[in-house]
Amino acid sequence: MRNEEPRGIGGWLLLFCIGQVVLAPPHAFESVLQIWERIGPHPFPVVREIADILAVIILLITAFGMVVGILIWNSHKHGRTLARQYLIIRIGVSVLTFGSLTAWSYNTLGISAAKRMALVTVTPCTLEIGICLIWFAYFTYSKRVRNTFCELPNG
Repeated sequence: MRNEEPRGIGGWLLLFCIGQVVLAPPHAFESVLQIWERIGPHPFPVVREIADILAVIILLITAFGMVVGILIWNSHKHGRTLARQYLIIRIGVSVLTFGSLTAWSYNTLGISAAKRMALVTVTPCTLEIGICLIWFAYFTYSKRVRNTFCELPNG
């Protein structure tokens, strides 16, 4: 590593940390409120239970992201690995949520409801996966991330 190469928490890495620690919690809170407002007093109790499960998933993912963001901000030696694991989990949860909601709609309410559910959820899920893949590529190929979190072998 040369001295002029980027190192430390700055640039896009700092943006990731700020996003996870400062911006993600209010967005998660807003998402949970939107879910509950859209559901309202629903005649099917299972729909309310699904909304509650989604809210818990959103809060757990957000809490994990906050922990990862704080650890990276503090230059924890496993920050790069934790960030990539976090992003893979987010991608998996997005795919699982999309598939589960669409399958549940199909099994419970029929094909037209499944199509509507798929149309409603495909854009946010695709956006979520795309953003996670971009950040994953950043944590995989960035010189700043490599210089900050990867130790050179002694010898």
